[in-house]
Parts: sequence; C-alpha cells; structure tokens
Amino acid sequence: MGIFSLGLFFSTPVWAASEVKSAYKDPALARNIPLLRKACYLKAAPIWEDGATGPVIQANQAYRDCLLDISVNVLNQYYSIEMFKPLSPRQFLEKQLESVSSLAYTVQTNLKVCLPNCGTMWQMIASGHEGAFLEDLLRDMAERILLETDESLLTDQANWKKCWESPGTCPAKF
Repeated sequence: MGIFSLGLFFSTPVWAASEVKSAYKDPALARNIPLLRKACYLKAAPIWEDGATGPVIQANQAYRDCLLDISVNVLNQYYSIEMFKPLSPRQFLEKQLESVSSLAYTVQTNLKVCLPNCGTMWQMIASGHEGAFLEDLLRDMAERILLETDESLLTDQANWKKCWESPGTCPAKF
C-alpha cells in the first residue's frame, strides 16, 4: 500500500448522520488530539532548539513515535481495524511511514551536486518528515471525527487552528 491509499481508506461510505453521532458519544480523544500532540512537541522542542544533529534526529524519532502512538489509539477507537488486515493499525502506519521516510531521505540526501557527501544536516531534515506526515494525519482524523459529533464547530475556532500551527500555544483543554 502506498501513501495515497490513505485517501481511499478515509473515503469510505458512512452511516446516516444520526447513527454516526451516536457511535461517537465520547469524542474526548478526538477533541484532545491537539493537546496530546502538544505534549509530544514539548518533550522534543528543547532538543530541537539545541540544534545538534544527532540529538535532533533522536528527538525527531521520539516525536514521531509519540505521534504514532496517538494515531494508533485514534484508529483503534474510531475506525474499523478490519480495514487494515492482515496488518494491525500500527503496522499499517509504520508501512506508510517507511515510504515517507524513504522518499524524504532520497530527496534531501541524494542531490547530484553534493553526492556522496551531502551532509548530516539533510539527514536531520529528512528525519522530520515522518512527524510532519503524522501531524497532518492526526489533524485530518480529529477534524473528520468531530464533524460527526455535536462538537463539529470546535474545528472552526481560532484557538483550535492556532494550536495546530504552533503547538506551544494550545490551551489547557478543549
């Protein structure tokens, strides 16, 4: 499966609106995705600010793993895991991340002009792409899930949007 298979995965038919709303009586996890992301961000931010290549790559990996855990929890709570078989939701996402990582690494480190020594800075940039992919996925899932609840207007609020742009600005709760 490629990265674009996610689009097909999330475009499956849904039930009538009232049935879906009753299926999501507790949208707390979806509502709090930005705050969970903020916690991941706050752990990695001091290391990113330091700027040393090795630690930054490790912080990118820790951030990615934290976002991956959130993504798996969201998929398990709100989506049919039958769609991932024979893989688990985690294995499915890890497979997608392999594609993202491979593509980002190739783009950042294999320019003809600097081969074979493009430098570790480009490896650092490539390592952040998996986290960026998961950020986008989490935002898409949160907004899609909340559209099926009585809390759909939350995603239009300025503090919701600002929280996605700059995790450090998230409120204490949504």
